[in-house]
Amino acid sequence: MSLGSKAINLKKMKENGLPVPEFETFSYEELIPDTAQINAAIAESYGKSVKIRSAMLRQAVKRSINVSRLISIPGELFSVRSSCGLEDSAENSFAGQFDTYLNVSRGDICRRITDCVCSLFNENVIAYMKEKNLELYHLKMNVIVQRMVNSDISGIVFTANPQGILNESVIVAGRGLGENVVSDRIDTTSYYYSLTDEVYYYEGRENLLSDSMVKHIISASRSITDLFGKYMDIEYAIEDGRLYILQARPITTLPDKEPVVFDNSNIVESYPGLSLPLTVSFVDMVYYGVFADAARRLLKNKKAFAGVRDVLSNTVGNANGRLYYNINNWYSIISCLPMGKKIISVWQELIGVKNKETGKNSIRISPLVKLSVYFNAVYELIRVPKNMKKLDEKFISIKKYVYKRFEEELSAAEIIELYDKIRKELLSCWGVTLLNDAYAFIFTGLLKSRLKRKYKNSDEMANSYISGISDIESMKPVREMIKIALSKRNMTSDEYRKSASDYIDVYGDRALEELKLETETFRTNPEMFDRKTDEFALDRENLSRLLNENPSNVGTADKSDYITAFLSKRCMRGISNREVQRLNRSRIFGMVREA
Repeated sequence: MSLGSKAINLKKMKENGLPVPEFETFSYEELIPDTAQINAAIAESYGKSVKIRSAMLRQAVKRSINVSRLISIPGELFSVRSSCGLEDSAENSFAGQFDTYLNVSRGDICRRITDCVCSLFNENVIAYMKEKNLELYHLKMNVIVQRMVNSDISGIVFTANPQGILNESVIVAGRGLGENVVSDRIDTTSYYYSLTDEVYYYEGRENLLSDSMVKHIISASRSITDLFGKYMDIEYAIEDGRLYILQARPITTLPDKEPVVFDNSNIVESYPGLSLPLTVSFVDMVYYGVFADAARRLLKNKKAFAGVRDVLSNTVGNANGRLYYNINNWYSIISCLPMGKKIISVWQELIGVKNKETGKNSIRISPLVKLSVYFNAVYELIRVPKNMKKLDEKFISIKKYVYKRFEEELSAAEIIELYDKIRKELLSCWGVTLLNDAYAFIFTGLLKSRLKRKYKNSDEMANSYISGISDIESMKPVREMIKIALSKRNMTSDEYRKSASDYIDVYGDRALEELKLETETFRTNPEMFDRKTDEFALDRENLSRLLNENPSNVGTADKSDYITAFLSKRCMRGISNREVQRLNRSRIFGMVREA
């Protein structure tokens, strides 16, 4: 005897301490002890219209049903819900096709149980069964009678975003009963909760859920996901500040075999909140340009490159105006590299990816090409410092040319021509920055390993090398601004304007959310720089002290230890080049923003 997935899931959740309102289940076998009349009606109805079949079968249910048991649940009002054996399987979804009754009085329960079983043969159900080529004999309706929750707020939780973002839960909330939310009859607010970062944002007219309630719902939904081992679609209700779980079922719209996995770990630092469509489209192009150039360098094979182009062009995705990594494709790309499986696990830790499902590799390259990738990777890594220097020289040349052209009166066609020059001449060779990241990562790892064996304090010493050079580069814009702010009152107007102009020329594109084209920067609004230096000048004592401090205690290697000195030098070179190109990257976005 099967009670249907809905009843079984409720029972399992109740037994595991989840806040499920009191309920009792009536099995189909209990309600219809003799199915002879119904089976005869099904046979007799063949060939007739859906409307006539529905009427015949509903009458057969009413003649056969026997509701003899009284419920023992305390209370005055109840919900009467269906729990069909075929409901919400991977192949078929009967969601919303059977009848549910709310606010049912105790004296009306028998009638509503009958109506619920009759809905087994609603016209829409019969039509759906015919469409799916399913036999009506297989339909069995169990009924759940549950204490009615007079909800203030109710809604649905998807423990994974059905768009494929597996590390994001979605809570939909509306005032009143859940049926209004499910049927979209009222205004709702949606909460998007990152399971990786444990932060969320909401979209809607009003914030219906307190921070503590959002976290309470997420905690309960995580327990339900763990309990069933699947991503779940959960109905909930909140009455007098107390959470209740009304039902739970697997998300049927999420592909089980190979979902698209979106993850905002790391990328959210550059693109927090909403990004406008112009930024989204440019970011797509940037990521493709960078990955495509890196792939060309490693493959050195046009046919093999053609086979990976689709994957390279889909390394980022967007949903609800927010940017994510398309994790599946990142895994596919990394798996083609030497020691790909090892790199994936390290990469997951570096950027904080908690979803470890790597899926299937969608890139297929021949063993011979894969072998050549190993040799090409070594060759390209050796050339990284030289190629990074070339890239920096090329960037300076392009930047000078572009801003000189910006001084002219340009037509729309000429601006587009400039944009194409930036795209073709810079982004088409920016893949070396990925190789430089690998270069820095490899020598950092080797340095840490060396220090661990030699000094037994690798973390402290290696971190002084790494954070030291990073801090020096990243603090340069702030330190230069402090110098101007502290000298401003002693400058003439012309001297200040010259200092401000020189600063903006070098650092004018650095800003919070600088990789969004819609972000305002010192270059687009120089008055922001004036306000900032005035603000800095109010705290002269602290700023003077900060200016005179060493930005970081950069470690120095024992010169007699040639191996450590060798590794240290290359580690610092990789990190320094990375910081320089991060600044240049913001300048590229600045040029495109200016255009």
